[in-house]
Amino acid sequence: MAQALVMFLDAAANVAIDELRDQLAHHGLAGKATSTSPRHRPHISLAVAEAITLSDSSLTRRIARQRLDLRMELVGAFAGPQGILFLGVTVTQPLLEAHAAVHSSMTADGGGPWGHFRPGVWVPHCTLVSGLGGHALGKAVSLLHPFPELAAHVSTIEIVDTQTGAAVAPSL
Repeated sequence: MAQALVMFLDAAANVAIDELRDQLAHHGLAGKATSTSPRHRPHISLAVAEAITLSDSSLTRRIARQRLDLRMELVGAFAGPQGILFLGVTVTQPLLEAHAAVHSSMTADGGGPWGHFRPGVWVPHCTLVSGLGGHALGKAVSLLHPFPELAAHVSTIEIVDTQTGAAVAPSL
């Protein structure tokens, strides 16, 4: 079991993302994500590791209270066989500062953050679906592009189990 420290989004953003997922599902492109699964509640992962422990227990509450404004302006896909389609989050200084602060506070006892979530290589994103093959991935991008810019803000931050989406710790 791995854990992720995730930023959950406001209700309006969740509805907009669910509408995009519904559009994909309507065309048989639901992949492995379903809007009703806790594992796939729209979020942006700040860190993923075998276990997440922060030396500053108040850090995530301070970040959540900032209600970071986020913009998702692109549809993208990660390289590799996972077939992950995502909404790219525009990088801002406050977002990078929050990400860096989380990683500075992570303790080493969890094995350290997984490589592609580390500062300097992190691609902030909200996964729409995974498990799409090459042709299906291309079709999904075509269906969603162009789409209107999606504005969101961070509502809560939690540490979750990456397999189930269940909270490992109460809202931070």
